[in-house]
Parts: sequence; structure tokens; C-alpha cells
Amino acid sequence: MATHVVSGALSRQVAELESENTRLAESIAELEREIEAIQTSYANQDLLVLDGYLVSVRPGLDVPFAARCPKLRAVGQGATRDEALAELREAMAFFLAYCHDAGKPIPAKDVEA
Repeated sequence: MATHVVSGALSRQVAELESENTRLAESIAELEREIEAIQTSYANQDLLVLDGYLVSVRPGLDVPFAARCPKLRAVGQGATRDEALAELREAMAFFLAYCHDAGKPIPAKDVEA
């Protein structure tokens, strides 16, 4: 009788571990799909100069296009590449105005005209 109880407990533990293993395998597969989407997105990015600062534009993960200027910590997004760049330009202007108004140093441009 005791062997039957132990056997039943072990069977439940094995079933729980198999279920957890399946859940983890599904999570890993989902993460691998997300990594592939990110890699594809970054492989398709364009680098350009906007108002003297280096910016990148790429297909977004949650939006059609994402644009960013790392030096100014500014981002933009939009349904089109142009919308993302326009939003980014606004964010850049806002950050530069903040620096000016707060007496903070304005980051040097990446490219001087």
C-alpha cells in the first residue's frame, strides 16, 4: 500500500515536471521568435543625419516605423517613415529647448554642416 502511495506521488510529480517542461519550451520558442523579429528589424534600419545628429529609422516591433536619436535621447514613431522622422524631429527640438532653458549643455552635433 505504501508503495502505491509513493508511486502515485511520483507520477504526479513527473506529470507536473513534464507540464512545466512543455511550458518552458513554449516560452523559449516565443522568445526565439521575438529575437528573430528584433534582429530583422535592426537589419532593416537606415542611418541618416537629421539636424546634424545621427539617427536611425527602422521598422518598429509594435508600430510600423520607429526613429531614434541616441545622443539626444529622442524617439519618434509613425505609420510611415516620414511620420516617424517628423515626430523624432519634434522630440529632438523639445530636448534641445529643455537643455537651453535649463542651462544644460547642448550635446555636440555628430556632423557639422
